[in-house]
Amino acid sequence: MFFARFLALGLAQSASAPLAVPANQWIVDYSRTACTLARRVGGEGSPIVAFNAPYGSEPGELVVLEAGNDLQDRLTGEVQVRAGDTPVITARAWRDQRNGRTISHMASMPEDFLDRIAGARQLTVSKDGQGVVTLSLPNPREAVEALLHCNDDLLQSWGIDVAARRALSRKARMRNYDWAFNLMPRASTYVILAADISEAGRATGCRILVSTRNPRFDSTICDQVQRVARFEPALNAQAQPVAAQYVTPVRWSVESDD
Repeated sequence: MFFARFLALGLAQSASAPLAVPANQWIVDYSRTACTLARRVGGEGSPIVAFNAPYGSEPGELVVLEAGNDLQDRLTGEVQVRAGDTPVITARAWRDQRNGRTISHMASMPEDFLDRIAGARQLTVSKDGQGVVTLSLPNPREAVEALLHCNDDLLQSWGIDVAARRALSRKARMRNYDWAFNLMPRASTYVILAADISEAGRATGCRILVSTRNPRFDSTICDQVQRVARFEPALNAQAQPVAAQYVTPVRWSVESDD
């Protein structure tokens, strides 16, 4: 099931000013696998800038859609991303095709990226000293709060203890991905898993939240996570290692020989 929640956050501050068109409003997209906050750079037909709320330790990502060939061509290689007056983030940009649409990705965003967005009035993407995309951020704090609320709803729907996660000063982090390279799916595959991580950084349990639709492969994934994967344990408010739940998406991309 998929639906979008429209947030009237792009409205002018003055009551006498005209309302912004819907294309300029924030949109929080709810899906069964992720929550995404998006907004067009300008009016209808202009590029869409979007970012998600990572629920695991995976890096955040900034995405640009419907940008046109010229802009998409510039959004490759090393780019600089800046939210307001916060420090510049150097990221790697690349593009791919998904559902017939060209998408430009920029990663990795730091863990405090959403905090930076919440306190900024403008988001700028530059390359080689030249501005590529500039997006006004009206009322960003309310928009980010709505995104995080969506993320909490999604985690709770999977049986994740959101309050316990918020009490952590650091979530568990995966240290090695050898287990993923040990698996060789025949086609591009996507999964979301949850693992119970001990204070010592070992997976003591694993379950699949979003299946690959191959029960045998799902079982193999959890087996590899528990036997091979190693983690940095979560830390509580006193910076002490504690047992915690770890949630992450994993995607295997298999290129065709055609």
